[in-house]
Amino acid sequence: MSKKDYNEDSKTKNKNDLSKDTDEELLNKEFEKQIIQDRYHRKYLGIESSSRYKDELIKKAIKKEKDKDKP
Repeated sequence: MSKKDYNEDSKTKNKNDLSKDTDEELLNKEFEKQIIQDRYHRKYLGIESSSRYKDELIKKAIKKEKDKDKP
């Protein structure tokens, strides 16, 4: 990439032209949707007791990932 091709905005935008913060928000919403869908699926299968434990593991993993990205 030559200097004249370099765009300052490319630092903060991804390939979808979303800012990093907006992209993170969308990703977090998608994680939450997946957690809810997974919870309903496990409830339907009758394994609700272990689903709470798995939900906590997923939430902790997401929180850990968010904290790792923060300076």
